[in-house]
Amino acid sequence: MALTTPILLATAAFDATVAHSFRFEAVGGDRVVKNKLIIKDNETLAEAYNQEVTSFDFVHTVPAGTLTNGKYYQATITTYNANGDASSASSPVSFYCYTAPSIVFTNIPSGNVIGSNNFLFNATYTQAEGELLNNYTFNLYDIQGLLIATSGVQYVGTTTLPPTSLSY
Repeated sequence: MALTTPILLATAAFDATVAHSFRFEAVGGDRVVKNKLIIKDNETLAEAYNQEVTSFDFVHTVPAGTLTNGKYYQATITTYNANGDASSASSPVSFYCYTAPSIVFTNIPSGNVIGSNNFLFNATYTQAEGELLNNYTFNLYDIQGLLIATSGVQYVGTTTLPPTSLSY
């Protein structure tokens, strides 16, 4: 048997200061015992990461601090069998690294106790690279951690760069 070309799964934007796991599939062919992930800067095609991992899992974790927030990258994965034979590289998958966003409530009362069942929550969303917020949900829990109210999905509907004011 031979190795089949792996499929690197799409990945959402993530914060490069935190480790991130890339997942892939390898259907049929020899058992995969090792994989190599190559990540390139999408603009310059310079390699930003090139490492092999010995593992039967179809996952490859990039350590925190390896990539840079605010950059657009592309990744490919190659798999290996027990004999050291390599598959063809997967098709490239592109992704962004962005600083983790921040949502800060601006009107929570002192002591963090909401004394009314019709409180208007106000918050501000910020994101360093200017990534727009598409939607959000406010959930209200009681002191035991039980959900007592939810806003459901609220769509922002703006193309204005952060900070973005939210309320419900």
